[in-house]
Amino acid sequence: MNSLGHRKRLWLLPVSLGFIIVAAYPAQAQMISVVLDSSGDGMAPFNVSPIGTGIAIAGNGDILVAGSGSSNAYRVTSSGAISVLIDQSGDGVGNQLIAPSDVATDHLGNAFVAGRISSNAFKIAPGGTITQIIDVNGAGGVNDLAQPVAIETDADGNVYVAGRFSSNVFKITPAGVITVILDDAGDEMGNNFGQATDLAVDADGNVYAASQGPEAVFKITPAGLRTSIYDDGNLPQDVDPVFGAFSLAVDGSGNVLVGGRFSDNVLKIAPNGDISQVIDDMGDGNGNMLLEVGGVAADDLGNAYVLGRSSNNVFKITPAGSITEIMDETGDGNVNMLTQPLAIATDANGTNVVVVSLDNLVFKLDFDEDDDGVPDEIDECPGTGPVVAVGPTGRPLRDCNLDCQFNALDIQCIVDELLAQ
Repeated sequence: MNSLGHRKRLWLLPVSLGFIIVAAYPAQAQMISVVLDSSGDGMAPFNVSPIGTGIAIAGNGDILVAGSGSSNAYRVTSSGAISVLIDQSGDGVGNQLIAPSDVATDHLGNAFVAGRISSNAFKIAPGGTITQIIDVNGAGGVNDLAQPVAIETDADGNVYVAGRFSSNVFKITPAGVITVILDDAGDEMGNNFGQATDLAVDADGNVYAASQGPEAVFKITPAGLRTSIYDDGNLPQDVDPVFGAFSLAVDGSGNVLVGGRFSDNVLKIAPNGDISQVIDDMGDGNGNMLLEVGGVAADDLGNAYVLGRSSNNVFKITPAGSITEIMDETGDGNVNMLTQPLAIATDANGTNVVVVSLDNLVFKLDFDEDDDGVPDEIDECPGTGPVVAVGPTGRPLRDCNLDCQFNALDIQCIVDELLAQ
């Protein structure tokens, strides 16, 4: 038995190099596989570092992940093809990438990578052309960029980069114009911004930036209005403050999730400013604890996903508040353990969730609500259940009349086909 209290089922799925073993938790209905490890693409390694890394899912399902320890970034396609997106040589004309901290993608298929130690960021076009879009000089003058920790994009193609030790956030337009949208003055009403930790952007183009010194979250509108939406004062009585290394995410309704690494909890800030706690160190309340939040993610349906860095697990919280541990330290249930997860991302529909851990493994969770061994995203017949024999697309075998069942009607359909031959 694994720590979730349910015996795992295993499937063998064909891949280009043979087979991988995929584990599924029947009670939570997901399949877990490793899509990238320290061997990288077989020619260049993939390594992360304890200071963290970034991961994202592109609109076409590709996974982008930063190798903070190997000074590169990888792309893993939905079919499993692995390639180096960018390496230490950066743009190849002298602008290097060192210790990338985060990755992002836009609706045009461009990828973006921030280099923490090289204090810069790059754009990688779909054709592979690499361009440095910001460097240590930031916006010029006194607005430099020091150790960027987060990079995000909006629907208009603007890119946002947060500098940890420069305590600022930059906006880079598609035309390459660089401006500072937040600095250490914060909202200029006494709420300061220092030591940036994370960024998030909502569907309306509002940017959310978290800082650790002081611990605060700011909202910056497209028009440039800066507002403090969180500090550790004036909280509801039943809400604990968040402390340290904030993680941010925003869902499709504009709710902002704020994860506290040293407070073992995640808060939700509604668009109207109401603050509630969605999970604390008790985790799911069934013995699966949340210790040291390693990252948060949210889908457009309002589900939240939370990493327990020291508890070695992943939780899903529905909009109704139901909490489920969807992955634990057993990882894929084979030999690949989940050890100190550092970053998490999900697609808009919550169909796929990806997690990167300190031991240089990238896990992919494919949800399978009917537990038939076929991921929801390709399941033509959701709801068949594990007792029904299905094909690779989730359709019951010999479903002749395509009604997602196998019954007398299908037998008659098969007989009629045979007679017609």
